Amino acid sequence: MAVPIEGRVLAVTVIDSQAEQALQFGGEDIWGYLWSIGPACVLHAQDVASGEETWVLVWGLHPINGQGIDLRLEVNSVDAALGRLRDRIRADGGGLRRMRGIVLVSHPSLEGEAQREDRGETMAYRSSVNALSLRTTIDGLCDMLPVILGA
Repeated sequence: MAVPIEGRVLAVTVIDSQAEQALQFGGEDIWGYLWSIGPACVLHAQDVASGEETWVLVWGLHPINGQGIDLRLEVNSVDAALGRLRDRIRADGGGLRRMRGIVLVSHPSLEGEAQREDRGETMAYRSSVNALSLRTTIDGLCDMLPVILGA
């Protein structure tokens, strides 16, 4: 999918990071690193003009006990993990990779607006589980796409 953002055109691919076909995006060298921290999916965005890439790793957390998940704790943990991952890739000669993180959290009894926490290159987003929640979550993420992709 091509996404125009502020005068730029980004080609964005949504990749099921658990599928073997993921290897065809960005070369096999990156996937060993990405798999080491276990995202559910990855958004690969590439600026059509410059070729600049952004890797957005996405995790989904769904508590089975009905208790809320601490968004601040999760966003801090993921942001730290992304920092360590970037450092490891660079130390192994893979250059500096532009990476972002998104943690999607469901909450069965959350009322009202979705909640959001940000830290560094990572965002955590919690929404309720109901008939409208998927649409609300997608709309919210689309509104934040320029920030998520670093545009």
